[in-house]
Amino acid sequence: KEVLIILIALILLPLAEIAAFVEVGGLIGTGPTLLLAALFTLLGIFIVRQQGFQTLRRTQAALERGETPVTGMLDGGLLVIAGLLMIVPGLLTDAAGLLLLVPAIRRGLGRLLVRRTFMRMEAGMRMEAGMRMEAGPHPGAPGGRRADGPGPVIEAEAWVVEEEEAVKEKDGTPPGHPSSPWNRTGNRPEKS
Repeated sequence: KEVLIILIALILLPLAEIAAFVEVGGLIGTGPTLLLAALFTLLGIFIVRQQGFQTLRRTQAALERGETPVTGMLDGGLLVIAGLLMIVPGLLTDAAGLLLLVPAIRRGLGRLLVRRTFMRMEAGMRMEAGMRMEAGPHPGAPGGRRADGPGPVIEAEAWVVEEEEAVKEKDGTPPGHPSSPWNRTGNRPEKS
């Protein structure tokens, strides 16, 4: 579905840009229209360069303070997108880039993107949990019950170590001694 939307946009955007150039050129003339497009391109290059570096500095500063730089990165990323839209030749993309320069629009779009991302993540987790529920209990789960939690079931072996065994190995050597079986890679003490 999203691929189809992108494909349609790639087909319609150039046609809409041509129509916008024709309309604006008819109103203000060809020379001023081309000059306007060139000025927007230069402004876009300036914005991308400036905001890219500022976003990087803000992100580094937030990380140094131990904060998550999501808001700053999102705001800076949208400013970079605004600049890129202005670099792309066309009056409609320039208008979209100019709109992204307005802080209220940028914040609203940022909130929308974050909300949509979390909804997709939540839907993905619900789908994964549903698939896990349909699969039935894990064969290794105790009593045939399903393990709680979203993570994988990890099977392991365990044995009880008596207090006396914990102090010394079976051959009487202290734990960690070079001759201890625990110091040999891949070896375990033999079970009796």
